[in-house]
Amino acid sequence: MSSKLFTAGFNLDPLDSMRDRVLFAASSIILDLALVTGAWVFMLPVAGRIVGSPAARLTIVGGITVSLILGLSAIRYQVVTRVGDLISLQILNELTARDPAGASLALSPELAIAPFVIVLLLGLIAAMARGAIQIERRYDIAPGRLLAPRARKLVWGVPPLMAIGILLIAFTGEIAPSVRQGLDRKLSGFYLKSVVAWLTDFDRDGYSWLTRIPDPAPFDGSRHYYAIDIPDNGIDENSLAGDLPAGFPAPSFPTAFPKPNSLRRHFLLIYLESFRDDLVGGRHGGQEITPFLNRLAREGVRTRQAYAHSPYTTRSRGQLFGGTLTPEEGQKTLIHDFKAQGYRVGYFSGQDDSFGNSEALIGTAEADFFYDARQDTDRRTSRSTHPASLQVSWKTLLEHTLGFLEDQDLAEPLFLYVNIVDTHYPYHHAELDSILNFDPVDRGEINRKNVEQVWLTYINAAAGVDRAIERVVEAWWERVGKQNGAILITADHGQAFYEEGFLGHGADLDLVQTRVPLVLWGMRGEWPEPVGVAELRGLILSGLGTVGVPDSAPARFVHDARRAVFQYLPTLKRPEQIALRYGETTSLYDFKRQKFLRLDSNGRQFEETPEIREQHFAELIHGWEALRVAATHPPR
Repeated sequence: MSSKLFTAGFNLDPLDSMRDRVLFAASSIILDLALVTGAWVFMLPVAGRIVGSPAARLTIVGGITVSLILGLSAIRYQVVTRVGDLISLQILNELTARDPAGASLALSPELAIAPFVIVLLLGLIAAMARGAIQIERRYDIAPGRLLAPRARKLVWGVPPLMAIGILLIAFTGEIAPSVRQGLDRKLSGFYLKSVVAWLTDFDRDGYSWLTRIPDPAPFDGSRHYYAIDIPDNGIDENSLAGDLPAGFPAPSFPTAFPKPNSLRRHFLLIYLESFRDDLVGGRHGGQEITPFLNRLAREGVRTRQAYAHSPYTTRSRGQLFGGTLTPEEGQKTLIHDFKAQGYRVGYFSGQDDSFGNSEALIGTAEADFFYDARQDTDRRTSRSTHPASLQVSWKTLLEHTLGFLEDQDLAEPLFLYVNIVDTHYPYHHAELDSILNFDPVDRGEINRKNVEQVWLTYINAAAGVDRAIERVVEAWWERVGKQNGAILITADHGQAFYEEGFLGHGADLDLVQTRVPLVLWGMRGEWPEPVGVAELRGLILSGLGTVGVPDSAPARFVHDARRAVFQYLPTLKRPEQIALRYGETTSLYDFKRQKFLRLDSNGRQFEETPEIREQHFAELIHGWEALRVAATHPPR
């Protein structure tokens, strides 16, 4: 069952021609027959173990066969309705930091229907079995003959159906890509393709001629799309953009970070969860969504060209604190930098920062004072205490933050980190005020049918977060003095609201999921534009300025059209997408679609000469390859 058969969605072309619809319908029938027949064959041995009349056995076996397919389709439909049809197991794995419990919790609203579906289908099977027995007794017929030994002849019908299905999947990809995409989203197409892909993976490198990302060398295990391209060896191991030239520069960040000035400013870092850049300056019904952030941007400076490198919370935060594209547990971070310069560090988070091993990525053990949502589980705004879900409201967070500020004598410079999380899904809880004067959507009603109400619920949460920022900053100014402190506000990633058929983040390197707000107040120096969050560690340390020197050059963003921010998801080793985001353009390669895109500043495709296009493609691919080589063979 496809989630979206006749209308376009994320990376999905519509079935808008009669030819494509007819081809899809015919292919669907054959693929479904192959799936149902194959499942039936596997269920035949079960028939002999069922107590009852032949009719009862027939109904139960047939009912279970069809019910498994219908049940999986129903559950998938619920997932697609809520979050879109592009969430893969790999992406879900990354979103939940390789935590099976977190994965199940992430989809708990969608999977909640599973018990209901199972009970309903079992009830239908029982009713059908009873009806079959009554028909058999009343009319003296024997439908159970279908389960007789000769029914095993069905086995001989499975291979031809599978062979035809394989050919359909293969050839529709060449003549009708939209049909191929639709068949891939059917359960029958997915399972048939998976079985055949495994059977045709001759070199056992995980890829074959039928996988979504085909194997360019099906009999050479050292060559596939994700193979490391050894520089200048005359072999293009991944069949992308030619052999990696020796010495090709990888997107890199400094390994040595500047020390803050000897006369040190207090520093406040406010980190927001799932907070889109376009909220800053945005309006609803003539009312500002973020009036205080707008004020800070006017008094300080703001860029609209700040980007997450990888739109996942734990990794993005690890990149910011560690100053690297590939954060690792135990890395040196901003906390270590400030501690080494005699700063006192206060760390406050409205969520559970054990999730995804964030504590080890950030270095929270070095903080002088640490607070996260685990210390207030009885005041949580989340339904669960699982690390993937646990959070407290900004009001609870504010109590602890303000209490900490009041206790500081400021004999030492202060680094204060505050993570406000109220814009996290489901975007509302009882402690959020109705600032924009509307009724929030219920959690169970969050789907694409209610996209307008979901969006309004989200921006009201953003208005609440803006109020929280105002309270924190006002208390900060009062405690440290405006002339003695600097502020930076940013976020982990953006949030999609079905712009491309998806709700959430971490599924695409588009603007709404990867662009983040970046507001500076009281900072100094020149900041590059565009800028990635992994670059902020060094920029923060060099941009604190000097206490008591008001004529120090205030921070400003310097645009460089040749500069680019590297992005990837879900992993650098096996990405589904990689991108270089320049000031006005973006180069993006989609591995699944095997498609290279050049996008303008609004995310729209545009045309270039083949020579320039090929140059940008090579720059993107070789940059990624060089990063892979550097990660595999780090310098000694």
